[in-house]
Amino acid sequence: GLQSRGSNDKRRTALINALAEAEVRIDNTAPSNANTHDRRAAISSALIARAVPGQTLLAGAERYAGLSLPEIARALLSEHQRVDGLSPAEALTRAFTTTSDFPIIMGDVAHAVMRAGYASAPAAIKAIAKQSTARNFKAKSSVQLSAGPKLELVNEHGEFKRGSLTEGKESYQVATFGKVFAITRQALVNDDLGAFSAIGTILGAASAEFEADFLVKLLESNPSMSDGNAVFHADHGNLLTAAALSVDSLSAARLALRTQKGLAGEPIAVAPKFLVVPAALETKAEQLLATLAAATTDEVNPFAQRLSLIVEPRLADAKAWYIAADPSAIPSIEFSYLEGTSGPQLDTRHG
Repeated sequence: GLQSRGSNDKRRTALINALAEAEVRIDNTAPSNANTHDRRAAISSALIARAVPGQTLLAGAERYAGLSLPEIARALLSEHQRVDGLSPAEALTRAFTTTSDFPIIMGDVAHAVMRAGYASAPAAIKAIAKQSTARNFKAKSSVQLSAGPKLELVNEHGEFKRGSLTEGKESYQVATFGKVFAITRQALVNDDLGAFSAIGTILGAASAEFEADFLVKLLESNPSMSDGNAVFHADHGNLLTAAALSVDSLSAARLALRTQKGLAGEPIAVAPKFLVVPAALETKAEQLLATLAAATTDEVNPFAQRLSLIVEPRLADAKAWYIAADPSAIPSIEFSYLEGTSGPQLDTRHG
């Protein structure tokens, strides 16, 4: 009896040691955070390449390039549980509810498609506007300073006369605009990345359309400035008598821009860079800006290759046209994105 109990004790100890060793081996083979991140990036890359033509696959993404969405769900689940016998619908449901990778991957794909759609439909009117950033949703001030006072002769006693700067300030604030859309489980079960592609492209283009429409309506509304006058006003010297687009009217507009005054009444010599027209004036503007094969120098078009044409079909008045300076030199319109969130952003939520 004693010998038998001793043998049982030895076997029990050996079994406990074996189980402990097995448990250690399992812990040691758990995937690292780095491996998880690399795998998630590779799967996202493979799916984005399918949804957005021309995308380059990341290293390691080739193994996932031909897998369907349910198969990718099984691949992610297999690291945590058995997936034998799971139907496509069950695999997707479990992947969404039991892993954090799958929802993140699908969000990455949707965001990439949306950004591609946004980039493919840029707002033409943004070319005359200056892009800035806002740190929060509070009112933001855009400060303008006049040029420095004129320098004056210093007398023999070394006396300098004091000068001052004139300041102007306009303010605006950032607001949030958005929509909610859904991708159904049926579309995922059917491996329908076209659902992501179509909706993402539409949302991206809609974002670009919104920005263009917003800026055009701002321009056409002719809002009041801090001095109490509208943007385009006789006191600002930037509102001309109505005239059809021609060399003469364009010359008058250029002269008005060239002779603009600063806040202290000083000349600032604004050079025109853009001609902005509605769609109805596109052909006329192209003819006006085209290089002419002139027989004499008097017939040479002075505006050929000097102004960049911007055709904005959202402009409501088919006869109104504008010229604008380079916004990087002297901005006429400024807009901001919230800091770190330039352009459209996408948040995802399962269910």
